[in-house]
Amino acid sequence: MKRVKSILAGFSLATFLIACAAVPITERQQLILSSPREDAQLGQALYSQLVRQAGARGQVLRRQDSPQAERLHAMVARVGGRIAKVASENNDLKGVPWNYVILKSDIVNAGALPGNKILFWEGIFKVVPDDPSLAVIVGHEVAHVIARHGAERRAQTELANMTGSALLAAVAKGSPQAVNSTARLFGLSTQLGYVLPFSRMHESEADKIGLILMAKAGYDPRQAIRVWERMAKEKGPKPPELLSTHPNPETRIKDFEQWMPEALAYYDKVRDPEEIVVKAGEDY
Repeated sequence: MKRVKSILAGFSLATFLIACAAVPITERQQLILSSPREDAQLGQALYSQLVRQAGARGQVLRRQDSPQAERLHAMVARVGGRIAKVASENNDLKGVPWNYVILKSDIVNAGALPGNKILFWEGIFKVVPDDPSLAVIVGHEVAHVIARHGAERRAQTELANMTGSALLAAVAKGSPQAVNSTARLFGLSTQLGYVLPFSRMHESEADKIGLILMAKAGYDPRQAIRVWERMAKEKGPKPPELLSTHPNPETRIKDFEQWMPEALAYYDKVRDPEEIVVKAGEDY
């Protein structure tokens, strides 16, 4: 058992020293085991598959579908373009266009994939009906990408799996009941003490980075509080924060209030937001 722990500790330390990086804006140290280009290839493959499958089912909202579709696409292109512009200095994939897709669904959600890919479910626009409020969501999703949260989660999962394997190997000579109990306990403790808090940390970090990005792009960061006040009123099951991958809306609002002075300082420096323009890509 001591030998297993020694090998595991040595490997983890070596990996940490080799793969430690800093998150843009927050400067938090993170562990990543893949390159930005590898992440982008994975994200592109997932994005292409998702769009292809959704398109085959008629679930992709195309610009030409209706006047409302045209309005949403134009809004995403405007907001996405401005935020992508200010995020470019923190992006490891300089020169790679930002692509987005809008999916036909009442789900109030958005998502991001490595390689500068953003997804919107149509229901999100009920909560963010205009450019300033949409900037809250776009800033958050762009933040996930430039902070490389997906790559960090994969690295942490690999280390957790290795730890679990070493632990089970150490108790393998015991009774089947002991092995099963150890596996269940490890799974539960990892989920509650590591995976979920780590996910909530990523969400909070993306909230802060996104707030700064939208402010730099000339969008009033105070919109973030209004958006999450509306989010809090959305119906649907909301698990306790301890069991959730996301902070609850009340926690997010308190965080935004704490970060607001810094964001407003960036916002006040923007003289002509209309000059911050770059066209977001559309990849169907």
